[in-house]
Amino acid sequence: VLSTWSTLELPSAGKACGKKADAGSGCWAGCERCAPEMPKLQWVAVGNRVEAREDMEQAGAYEQTLKARPAAFVVQRYLDEASDMGSMRVGVNAASLVHRALAILPPAVRVEGAAELSWRLVEQSHHKAALGPFKLPSNKKDKQHKQPPNFKKYPLRPEQLRSLSWMLRQ
Repeated sequence: VLSTWSTLELPSAGKACGKKADAGSGCWAGCERCAPEMPKLQWVAVGNRVEAREDMEQAGAYEQTLKARPAAFVVQRYLDEASDMGSMRVGVNAASLVHRALAILPPAVRVEGAAELSWRLVEQSHHKAALGPFKLPSNKKDKQHKQPPNFKKYPLRPEQLRSLSWMLRQ
C-alpha cells in the first residue's frame, strides 16, 4: 500500500477546496497495513459462565500492526526566530483514513461498487460570524405525522410525531 500524503497551503489550495477526490479502488479487500483485522474471539467456559477472549497470537500481531500503521495526520511546525514568525503544516493521509473507515463498515458494504470512496478538503475560517441569539422554537403547534409502520411495539409519542413531521419537511 502506498501512503498518499496531501499537504496544501489553504490560500493556494483554491480550486481543490470543496471538490471531492476519488479515494481509489484498490482497497476493497481490506488493507492490513492501515486497518488490520481484529483478532478472533474464543469463547471459554469459566465456572458456570462463558467469557470471550481474544486469540493471544492474533491479538499480539494486531497490536503490533496498529502501532506500525501509517499516521493519519502529521503536524510540522516551524519557527523563524529572526522574524519571530511561525508556520504549521498539517499532512493528511487520506488513503489511510479511507481504509480505516472502510474496515469498520459491515462486510456487505465492503464489496467493490457497493460504496463510493472519496474525500474532500473543506476550507474553514475562524472569523466570528455575526449571528443573532440562538432560538429553539416550540413544535407544540406542528401537526403530528402519522405513526411509522414499523413502530408497532414502541409507537412514537405525540411530541415525537410532531418532531418527525418537522424533520421530514426539512
